Amino acid sequence: DRRPYMTNLRLKQQSHILIDDVVTGNWHRTSLEGSCFGCAILNKVNKVPFIYSTLATLQDRLLWLIDNPAILADYQERTRLWILQKWHAMDCIKSYVHAYKEVFK
Repeated sequence: DRRPYMTNLRLKQQSHILIDDVVTGNWHRTSLEGSCFGCAILNKVNKVPFIYSTLATLQDRLLWLIDNPAILADYQERTRLWILQKWHAMDCIKSYVHAYKEVFK
């Protein structure tokens, strides 16, 4: 996509479902950004909070989420909670703060 980064972020912020890498089995910044916005994330990673999907299953997974708003809402809540518990900014910087304290002792 050739849209400016901030435009992409605004679009993600308005989305309910976000599709990341459904080919390689990796997840990327897109999954993190979507999780921050509480999107249900489809990718090829079989771990919480993501919804495992491949190119072959992508359409079925999307339709399943669209047809089941309660399940969609549950996955949206899971991704947001996952961000708060595992990727909270204050927790992420603790190792850097500790390293700087050690350097400047």
